[in-house]
Amino acid sequence: AILAVAGAAAVTGQKESVVVRDARPSKSNLNIPLAGYGDFSGVKAGVLWDSGQRGWYVQAGGLPILPPTYAYRVWAVCAKGDLHDCGELPLEADGSARRFVRPVDEIDSMQGFAVSIEPAGTQPSAPSTPAVLISPALRS
Repeated sequence: AILAVAGAAAVTGQKESVVVRDARPSKSNLNIPLAGYGDFSGVKAGVLWDSGQRGWYVQAGGLPILPPTYAYRVWAVCAKGDLHDCGELPLEADGSARRFVRPVDEIDSMQGFAVSIEPAGTQPSAPSTPAVLISPALRS
C-alpha cells in the first residue's frame, strides 16, 4: 500500500510540475496568462494550477457573448503538439467563464492552453476556428 501511495504521489508531482515547468512565465507564479487577439484583446484570461485539486482552472473575464449556437472550447497543447479537448468553457451573462481541467494520462508535458469558438454541444477532435485566447508559449 505504501508503494502505491508513493507511486501515485510521484505521478501527481510529475503532472503538477508539467505545467509549472513548461508554461509558467516565472517559477513563483502559478498563473499562465492567455493572450487574446482582435475582438478578444481586452479579455483578461489565465490558467491557474491548483495543487490541492490537482488540476488547472481556466478562467476569463470580459469575453464577448456568443450566439446560443456557439460556445468557447478549451484545448490543452502537449509538448508533442497534440491537442486535447478539455470541454466547453461555460460563459456567464457578465462575460466571465471558468472551467476546471484535470490532467489525464494523454497530457504528457503541457505547453499551454488555447480557447476556440466551436458549435455548441459538439465534441470536435480539433479546433475548427483559430484560437481567440492562447498561452504566450504557443504563439510562435
